[in-house]
Amino acid sequence: MGVYQECLKDKALAAKLMLPLIEFEFGFLGDDKPTLVQSRDNIEQMRRLFAICRRHGWTTRQSISFKRGNPYFRLSTKGFLEIHGIAGPFADPRKEAWAKLMGERAGKIGGFKGHEVPTQNRILSLMIKYPRRNWNVEEICLEVRILPSSVREALRRLEKSGRLKRMRKGKSTLYSLRTPQPFPETLPGATAG
Repeated sequence: MGVYQECLKDKALAAKLMLPLIEFEFGFLGDDKPTLVQSRDNIEQMRRLFAICRRHGWTTRQSISFKRGNPYFRLSTKGFLEIHGIAGPFADPRKEAWAKLMGERAGKIGGFKGHEVPTQNRILSLMIKYPRRNWNVEEICLEVRILPSSVREALRRLEKSGRLKRMRKGKSTLYSLRTPQPFPETLPGATAG
């Protein structure tokens, strides 16, 4: 029996195969869910990896998707956490820190709600604490303990309000305070999350 057939039957073996693939091949840092994108030349390998993930309930899709002609699929949060729980930790400390954040936020929607500090205020507070630093989304997420989708929305609002500036450095997008400013208790029009 080949490795592929064994991985279809044995979840622990499949997790041990998937963990290094997630670490080295999946888009992972700075995303809400790990995503594997390959060229069309690798479609057969993608089909096999997807079949393994589908068999063990690690993806929510019924089939591989295509973006600009290239096959891709995402792991579900539950699937990712199961793989990591069986075969983790990651060798790369940054990726391990990201895995922990994903575990903390599993099942939670958006940023902080209710009586908690709104996401925008958490980001502003962080940037006021380090007024000369430029931050990428990944760094902000790890500091405020919120996943990128909520952080990006808060960053858009803060940039639109004139409190933050966005700049490109190579392929990275960085954010910083527009000017050092006192921290308001609440931002005008801010909503939690």
